[in-house]
Amino acid sequence: MPEEERSQNVTGQPNDQSPTQPPRQLPTNQQPPTTNTEDASNDDPDNSKTLQNDIRKGEYWLVGIGLATILVNIGIWHTYIGQLSQMTRATKATEQAAYAACVATQISRETLIQGQREESISHAATVATIEQAAAGIEAERAIVVLTFRFPHLEELFNNQLNIPFSVKNVGKSEGRDVHSRAKAILLDEKQILRMNDKHLEKLEMIFIGAGEEFPDKPIDRMPVTVTIPVRDDKSGKIISASSQEAKEFLGGNKTVVVYGHMQYSDFSGIHKVRFCQRVFIVNAGTTREPVKNDEVCAKYNQQDDQYNGIPKINSFAPIDNQIKAIDCVKPQE
Repeated sequence: MPEEERSQNVTGQPNDQSPTQPPRQLPTNQQPPTTNTEDASNDDPDNSKTLQNDIRKGEYWLVGIGLATILVNIGIWHTYIGQLSQMTRATKATEQAAYAACVATQISRETLIQGQREESISHAATVATIEQAAAGIEAERAIVVLTFRFPHLEELFNNQLNIPFSVKNVGKSEGRDVHSRAKAILLDEKQILRMNDKHLEKLEMIFIGAGEEFPDKPIDRMPVTVTIPVRDDKSGKIISASSQEAKEFLGGNKTVVVYGHMQYSDFSGIHKVRFCQRVFIVNAGTTREPVKNDEVCAKYNQQDDQYNGIPKINSFAPIDNQIKAIDCVKPQE
C-alpha cells in the first residue's frame, strides 16, 4: 500500500529509525580531500634544523660567555698576582727601610752614649778645675771672727753688765765693710733661748787687714776694751752690774748668750755670718754639762759665702743607663 510503503524506507526499516546513509559519492573528476601529512612531514626537518641551530647558537653563546668569564677571571688573577707581587715587594722594601732605620738608631744611640761619656769626662775635669780654684780662693780669702769673753770687774763700765768682744781677721786677705749687729741676754741655766731682732747693738768696722785684731793688744800702753751691754730678754733694759742677776752671772750661776749676724766683703765676694755664743764662768772644782741652749746656738750658727769669682756648675747626671738597648731584627730575604 502506498502509505505503508511510505512508512518504510528503502532499507525496509521503519520510519522512526534513521536509515544508515551510504557514503557520499564524489564526482569522478574530484579527488577526495587529503590531510597535510606529507606537508607536515616535509616541514618537520626544517623546524628541527631551526631548533637545532637555535640550540647550537645558544650553546655557542654559553661557551663564549664561559670563555669570556674565564678570560676575565684570568685577567683579574693576573692583576691580583701583580698587585700581590707589588705589595710583597713594597712590604719587603718597608721591612728593609725599617731595619735600616733601626740600625741607624742603634748607631745614633751609641754615638749619643759615647758623646755623653766624653761630656761626663769633660764635666768632671771642669768640676775639678773649679774646685781647685775654689780651694785656692778659700785659702786666700778673708775670715772675720767675733769672739765674746767673760768680763773682768774693771770692765763693768758705768755700772753695767757688759760682755767684752774682739774682732779678728784670721784669713789672708783684707776684710772690708765689716757690719755686725748683736744682742747679749742673761738666762738661767734651764731657760730656753728665744731669739728676736729687738735691741740689737751695732758693731761696725770699715776695714780689718789680714791677721789683724781689734782691739789690738799693744805692749806700750793699756789695751782698749770694747763691750756689748747685757739686756733683760723680756724688758730689753740693760742689767745693772750691781743687780742680783749680775752677781749670779759673775758667780757662775747664770749664762749670757750673745747672738747676731755679721757681713763683710773681700776680693772673693760677700760673706754673711750668723753667730751664737754662750758666755759663762766655771768655778774651780765644778763642771758644766751641755744644755739645750748649746744645741740652739749650734743650729743658729751659719755662714753663707757668695763668691763672685767662682763660676757655678750644675751637677751632671749620666744618661747611658737610662737609654734602653735597641734590638733590630733583620728581615728575611
